[in-house]
Amino acid sequence: MLSPGQELHQQPERRVDFVGLRYSHAEKARAAKEGRRPRPQRIRRAFEVHAYCCAWRSPSLKEDANLRERVARMRLRVQARRALWDPETVIEPYRTRHQEHWHSW
Repeated sequence: MLSPGQELHQQPERRVDFVGLRYSHAEKARAAKEGRRPRPQRIRRAFEVHAYCCAWRSPSLKEDANLRERVARMRLRVQARRALWDPETVIEPYRTRHQEHWHSW
């Protein structure tokens, strides 16, 4: 069963179509044999863009990143307080909100 935020991302955000030119190996060989420049072939490419970074969470990566950073800072403060009394305490680094987009996949 899907959670309320998941059904938002069933459809792609947008569809991208673009046309490019490319040279096939056969055309390059034929052109070299005939002593002319190769003629490019027109290629149409299309793909759909989905919001994978937010697919299973809230629609806004910014809100989610800020919340996760606040929680991580709170945990860091707790670890720092423990380290005052116990020098063996390991203080783990935390992810900033800027790293959230990178790790959102």
